[in-house]
Amino acid sequence: MKNCRNLLQDFPPRSFLKFLLFMKLTALFLLLPFLHVSANGFGQEKFSLSLEQVEASRVFTQIQKESNYRFFYLKKDIQKLGRVNVHVKDATLPEIMQEVLGNALAYKLVNEYMVVISPSKAELEQQVEVRGRVTDENGGPLEGVSVKVKGKTIGVTTAADGSFSLAAENNDVLEITMVGYESREIRRWT
Repeated sequence: MKNCRNLLQDFPPRSFLKFLLFMKLTALFLLLPFLHVSANGFGQEKFSLSLEQVEASRVFTQIQKESNYRFFYLKKDIQKLGRVNVHVKDATLPEIMQEVLGNALAYKLVNEYMVVISPSKAELEQQVEVRGRVTDENGGPLEGVSVKVKGKTIGVTTAADGSFSLAAENNDVLEITMVGYESREIRRWT
C-alpha cells in the first residue's frame, strides 16, 4: 500500500498542478450556485416592462411571470381601461399600478403578494383575505380542491398541504368542491 509521499512522487510536477487546478475549479463550480444571495424584501421588487397597446391584463400576467404577485380582478373592470402603454425601468409595483390604472380603478395589496383590483376604494375596504385548509375526514390535507366565491369568478385551488388564500367580502359564501367528495358551502367565515 502506498503512502501519500509515494503517491505524490508518482505524479510529474506539471500533471500534479493541472490536477490541483482541476480540483479547485470543480469545487468552485459546485459551490457557485449556492452562493447566490437575494436581498429582495416586501415591496422592493423592481420590474422593467416595455409594452405597447396591450390590455392591462397582459401587464399583470407579465408581472406574475416575473414575481410571486397574483392579481384578482373582474375582467369587465379591466376592459374599461382599454389598451395601455407601459414603459418602465426598475419600477416598483405601486409605480406600475399607477401608470396602468391611473384614477380609473383602485387596488389593494392583501397578504404580501395578492393584488386586488376594484372600481372603488370603498369596495376594497370591504374585502378581506380568507385563508383556510381543506382536509378529509381523517384530517389529512386535500390537494386540488376548488374554493370559489359563490356567484363570482373568484376562486383558487388548494395547495399540497390543503391550504388556500383568496380575497372575498365579509358577506360572500365560499363553495368548496372536489370530485369524489360532497360539495360544501361556508356562509359565515369571519
